[in-house]
This record gives sequence, C-alpha cells and structure tokens, in this order.
Amino acid sequence: MLAHQKNEALTKKDIDIISRFLRPAPAAKRSGISRSLLYRYLSSGELKSHRLGGARLIDCEELDRFIAAH
Repeated sequence: MLAHQKNEALTKKDIDIISRFLRPAPAAKRSGISRSLLYRYLSSGELKSHRLGGARLIDCEELDRFIAAH
C-alpha cells in the first residue's frame, strides 16, 4: 500500500482518535506552562502520557483534567 493510499484509508473515527492526543510542546502551550515543567509533571506521574514508538502523547482530556486540578 502506498503512503497516500494509507492516508486515504483513515476513517473519521481514526482522525478523532489521532486529534485527541497532543505532543508535549503543544500540550505545554495549551496548558500555559513551559515544556520543561510539563516534563517534570510527566516524570513525577502527576500527568499521564502514552508512548507510541518514539513519540510521547498526552490525552487532551487528561490534560484538561490536570489543568483544572492545578
């Protein structure tokens, strides 16, 4: 399957799942904290994240809960 065919195979559900997660830099920007502070929260376990290959992904709903709690 060619790369462009793979992208065409994404469904709306796939896109919704992909858009639900942020990388650390956009997550820090969204929360209004520095990227290094965000990594401290991730390291301490106060903020949960997921690893997908080499990428760290933060669930937007988890980030919103974290922001509301702090």
